Amino acid sequence: MAHVSIIGTGNMGQAIASVVSKGGNTVELLGSADKDQQVTGELVVLAVPYPAVRDVIAERGDQFAGKVVVDITNPLNFETFDSLVVPADSSAAAEIAAALPQSRVLKAFNTTFAGTVASGKVGDLPTTVQIAGDDADAKSLLSGIVAAGGLRVEQGNAGVVVAEEPRHAHGDAVQPARVAGHRRRALGLARALGMVLDALRERAAQPRLVRAAVGRRDGVAIGRQEPIGIAGPRDRPLRPAVDADLA
Repeated sequence: MAHVSIIGTGNMGQAIASVVSKGGNTVELLGSADKDQQVTGELVVLAVPYPAVRDVIAERGDQFAGKVVVDITNPLNFETFDSLVVPADSSAAAEIAAALPQSRVLKAFNTTFAGTVASGKVGDLPTTVQIAGDDADAKSLLSGIVAAGGLRVEQGNAGVVVAEEPRHAHGDAVQPARVAGHRRRALGLARALGMVLDALRERAAQPRLVRAAVGRRDGVAIGRQEPIGIAGPRDRPLRPAVDADLA
């Protein structure tokens, strides 16, 4: 039986904790309020956004020595949604591995959502967790925990640099050209998401109209619409249903 420590109590942290428990393994969830609590798991999952990883390592890095550390992040620029915040020839997992030389770092869970991890299903198919890294024993440990929790596992042997990119169905190494193509597609999706968010922000910023009934003119009920924050109310006929209320 394995003991797992999960840093981060959000949706992904809780979903992964449920998988660990389903497989008969033990788990501890550590949040920002648990900084004084030691990490006791032999396997540690960093279930926090990538920008928070640096602080976690600064606070707990010495506790990760000799442990398997699982990075689940995607290092997207959350301000612009159009780029990654790691060098083009690196990855989040590679940066974490460099900061934790005494740990064995794996990449996993970054291609899944909390809902499908918790349910164990994507439609009628089992949820697949892709695991990549250079240490065979570390991958075997994590694979066993994930499989015992009812999820399907795919292992990759290409190392942590390409672990953040989509992989072949059987975990074969992705060629550099394909990695570049996957990265371009991922960035394209990120830009599209950014455009949607910009449109939503623009719509939210538009003045809302407040309608108030003020009486009748030539036998027609009149209401006033005022854009909030903008002067210049304008009168217009109200809908029949509102007219009846004013009769």
